[in-house]
Parts: sequence; structure tokens; C-alpha cells
Amino acid sequence: NMYHLPMAGNLTSTEQVQADALYEEMVASWLGHEASHAFLNHARQRMLALQAAPMGYGMGNPLQNFTWMNSMGLDREREADEHGAVLITHSGYSLRGFVISLEFAQRLEELSGGGNTWLSNHPPARERIADIQRAAGRTYHP
Repeated sequence: NMYHLPMAGNLTSTEQVQADALYEEMVASWLGHEASHAFLNHARQRMLALQAAPMGYGMGNPLQNFTWMNSMGLDREREADEHGAVLITHSGYSLRGFVISLEFAQRLEELSGGGNTWLSNHPPARERIADIQRAAGRTYHP
């Protein structure tokens, strides 16, 4: 199995099969999200946005410039999440790997003490989970 986790020594064969399946779903969700950025032309849109940036972009207040570009990025991340959720569910995967990946990210946010701040380039994990479940028309509860 190309998605095999390197921990077979500690798991029973049944547990290893379950872990491998979950890992495959997590990889599929990440690929679905990232492929969606490509399908939706987000890199091209970002370049066009830079060309049409407000007067003084890059020369004025760096914080203002960052805030302007970051607000555009959050919308693209939500769009990639939603498109990715539809893509992976239509490919036969459940949302389980996507949800667990986002819950892990949420836990890391909480443990780091920072949570999701205005500096983040992705929406909060809680919002992302709700977005992908709505987009896929399904709800997954681990």
C-alpha cells in the first residue's frame, strides 16, 4: 500500500489497515484542496490582483498591504476547501480524513496559544469544517 504508515510494529494488522485507510483519506483531502487551487486559477487571480492593487501597494503601510492581500486569500482558501470537499467525495472518499486533518490543525492552534489570528492565511478550522460539510452535502462525525 503506497499510503502505508511507518508504525506497523505497534499496531495489529486490523489497526494498521484502519490507520492506512485514514491516512489515505487525509492525503486525498490535502490533494483535493491543493488541486482545487489550481482548478480555480487562484495563482493567476493573485497575480491579476497584484497588478490591480490599490495605489501605493508595496510602498505604503506594510500592515495595510498585508491585510488587503490576506483578506483575498481567505476567500480563496474557503473556495478551495469547498471545491476540494466536493472533489474528494465525488472521488469516493468520505470527509473523515479532511475533518480529522482540520481538527488536528485546530488543536495545534489551541496548543500554540495563538489560535487563528488576522495574520493567518486560512480561516479557523471550525469554520472550515462547517464549510466542507455544507459543500459536500454531508455531515461526518468522527
